[in-house]
Amino acid sequence: MDTNKRKAYWTQAPMFAISVFLLVFFLFADVQHIVCRIPDDSSHFFKIAENVASGSGSTFDGINRTNGYQALWLCLLIPVSLIFHLRPEDMVRVYLVYQLVPLIVAYVLLYRLHSLFFSTIVTLASAVFFIFLTIFQSATGMDSAILVLMMVLLFFFGWWGKVFVQSGWLSHFVFGVLLGLTMLARLDAVFLGASVCAFVLLQALRSPDERRIAVKRLALVLAGSVLVVAPYLLYNLRIFGDMMPISGILKSSFPYVSFSLRKLEKIGSVHAAFVVVAIAYLIWSAAMWHKYVAGTMEARFFRGAMAVLALSIILHFVHTMLFIKWGIFRWQFISYALFASLVISEPLSAPLLRWKKRGLRLATGAVLVLLFLSGMSMVVKRTFLAPIESSWHVASYRAAMWARDNVNANYRLAMKDCGHFGYFSQRSVVNLDGAVNNTAYQDVIDSGRLNEYLRKCNVCYIVQHGIVPSDTQLLSEVSGGRGSFADGECQRIALRYKGMRNESYSEPVVLRREDEVYRKRFSIGDGPHTLVIWR
Repeated sequence: MDTNKRKAYWTQAPMFAISVFLLVFFLFADVQHIVCRIPDDSSHFFKIAENVASGSGSTFDGINRTNGYQALWLCLLIPVSLIFHLRPEDMVRVYLVYQLVPLIVAYVLLYRLHSLFFSTIVTLASAVFFIFLTIFQSATGMDSAILVLMMVLLFFFGWWGKVFVQSGWLSHFVFGVLLGLTMLARLDAVFLGASVCAFVLLQALRSPDERRIAVKRLALVLAGSVLVVAPYLLYNLRIFGDMMPISGILKSSFPYVSFSLRKLEKIGSVHAAFVVVAIAYLIWSAAMWHKYVAGTMEARFFRGAMAVLALSIILHFVHTMLFIKWGIFRWQFISYALFASLVISEPLSAPLLRWKKRGLRLATGAVLVLLFLSGMSMVVKRTFLAPIESSWHVASYRAAMWARDNVNANYRLAMKDCGHFGYFSQRSVVNLDGAVNNTAYQDVIDSGRLNEYLRKCNVCYIVQHGIVPSDTQLLSEVSGGRGSFADGECQRIALRYKGMRNESYSEPVVLRREDEVYRKRFSIGDGPHTLVIWR
């Protein structure tokens, strides 16, 4: 076996191991363990894709048009929904196995390229971090996997096409198309586009002789991006009255600032640490610019790409802290994990280049094996050994099973955070938090016509999870305090649902104890909760 083949074998082995493990989990694990680890929002994609494939259009509940999703991932799910017609439990397995494909392709491309820049041991180290920080966190049914693939394609094509180095106009246009697809994978990838533009402009400022060429390159990149993104934005504007999808409209306060340090808790300490690393890397890149210019082509490309990614992370983080009101989830920061997986390469390669002793390489390899085994133990714990009794996702799934068995297929229900419930129940479920509804629903909340809206939609059941969710107000209980709702002691409650666009509340929706048809208690981190269905 020659050196290159041996190098390829070792760098691909970790991905082979995690792929086999996830494949076994997705195909054979109890569906409740699968539901436990996939976000409620993933079922929004599944349900809408199946409605599009069945001819119902872009809708979650079957009656209201919505664009509350990331477009590229939904488009890739539709062919799967056209081909397979299985029970929801089996379709989820199909979707998750299907999602492994872009993740495997991303890994193979990334580490084929990475191995050109660094030694086998450094590539393996980066790969181990990439698997547990990025791959495992992306295999959840959300748009993360396709975003990772598109970012890796940008990285790979940027090197292969010598983008921003040579004057190949077609390469720059194709790069722009890939950048546009990356934005369709997740719209907040616009910050990556902004970072690319900033990098090109910096090149133009530092090299006046190539200023005209740099501007032409940037124009071609922008043209490719606009060609991809503009039709989607114009479609939103024509059909829904706004270029932004409804989920983006509801979550953003722009241009008004909604800063809060509590957002850091949602982002998580690990991702916040990655932002600090990105800032440090950007400062270091600026300080070492003269070495960047004088370095090898490989070093210049890698450091330039990492600086662009670091800047995009910083911009994304600042935007989140200043303008995102709610709906902050950790899968939205998957680009941070990709950056962290790659940024370790340079500091790790330095001592390994200086110390060429066999003992140091063996010690590094042993550490990597221990890290991989520790990561695999974490994966097992979060999959096959997940505590399903303390998961509200499982509670929602079990309520959906009850509805599938006991609610007439012609009856309609309404619920906030209704992804899993709406998908697995195989019933029409109106979304009450608005993320996969539309702006007309926000108008209903603002004008105090929610009860009228529910009657117009022929809603026969109301579903509520949790004691008092933050975006629902419990107005009154006939007996007892707040806890009496969870205990089932009160005879009547009145709920007001929050319209996230204008931070307004609906008129009360009165629900009576005698109309309860389903009640289950479950526990999560902040205490006991109750999921109730009222007729």
